[in-house]
Parts: sequence; C-alpha cells; structure tokens
Amino acid sequence: MAIIKTVLGNIKGKVGDMILYEVQGQVRIRSTPLKVKDPKTPGQLAHRNRVRGVARLFRMLDLQLYADWQRAAEGMLASGYNLFVKRNLPYITAEGEVGQADAIGVSDGRLPLPEGLQAEAGEDGTVQITWERETHPCDWEVSRDLLQIVAYGAPKEGKAVKVRVVDPAAARRTDLHCEWQLPEGTPRPVRLYGYFRNALTSDATPSFYIGSYE
Repeated sequence: MAIIKTVLGNIKGKVGDMILYEVQGQVRIRSTPLKVKDPKTPGQLAHRNRVRGVARLFRMLDLQLYADWQRAAEGMLASGYNLFVKRNLPYITAEGEVGQADAIGVSDGRLPLPEGLQAEAGEDGTVQITWERETHPCDWEVSRDLLQIVAYGAPKEGKAVKVRVVDPAAARRTDLHCEWQLPEGTPRPVRLYGYFRNALTSDATPSFYIGSYE
C-alpha cells in the first residue's frame, strides 16, 4: 500500500488494477487482488457475523453519540466507526449477538467518570445510580455535567432500533444520586447504559452499564 498527498482535490476510485481512497486527508493506493476468494470456514463466518453485529449496534446510535465517536477519532487515521468496532467487537458472539452486555461501550468521551459510581436496575423498572462528590480542586470543570441514560433496544426483524437517550436532570456535581423509572410500555428486551455529558462543551464520559430488562 502506498500513501500520497495531493493538491488536486479529492481523488478516489479505481484506476486499472489500483484502488485510490482517502483516510483522514491522506490519499492511499492499494492494488486489487488478482483473484478474489470467499472462504467460508467456521471461523471466518463467525468473524463476519461479529462484524455485522457490531455494525448493527453502531447504526442504532443517536446523532449525539455518533458525534462522540467521531470526535474521539480526531487526529487518528481511523473513523469513529473503526473505534466503535475495536471497542465492542470482542463482546459480540459468533452469531452476531451481544454476548457481554455489561462490557459494551455506548459512549467514548474524554471526561472521566465520577468516583464511587454504582448503578442498579431493580425488578420493578426503578433505576438507582449513585456517585461520590468530586474531590479534585478543579471540580468546576464538571459543574455542568448531567447524567444521561441510554435505552438500547434489541433489533426487530433484523432491523436496527435507534437508541433512546434520556436526560433525568441529575447534576454530577450536586445531586450525587439519581432515581429513574423505566417508562411503561418500553419495548423489551432493553439494555440500559449511563454516561455524563457537559451541557456547555458537549464532552462526555465513557458509558457504564446499568442493567437490562427482558
């Protein structure tokens, strides 16, 4: 593979037996394979299913979460999608389903999570989330952070279902606690995740797992 820089504008496509494509402002060139193979060993089929499964999860993100992953990829020779796949692919089964719900990363922000964070989903649909008061001297940096809850529905008939992001109006700096009720009629199964977002900068924390309802 070769990497070139160009001042002629966007260049991409196939030229003879070479393919040109752009990644983070760099135009790259690779040759086309002389013979295309489509191996279907069990391991390769399982990998394809995992990739399809994690791609389906990515398509379910709302625009703000999508933007978080794109922001996380700034300065890298990778896209937000690439980061999402790298983060979550190990937790998808060979059948393309979520195998470890508590390990899935929904958000990948730059802000740190609060210390002492605990989350629990009760059988009656009540969600309890607690965290400790910030102890570092620059706690003004998190004064505008608000808790967000993500409801991640299961695909229906093979189609992705958009996640639902809820703002329960819990402030990271002052509340230190949130009690939230899963709305009646919420389609199930549903997995719940949380994260904090700064109301001024839109920066976010990594997500954490709350629980699931079948």
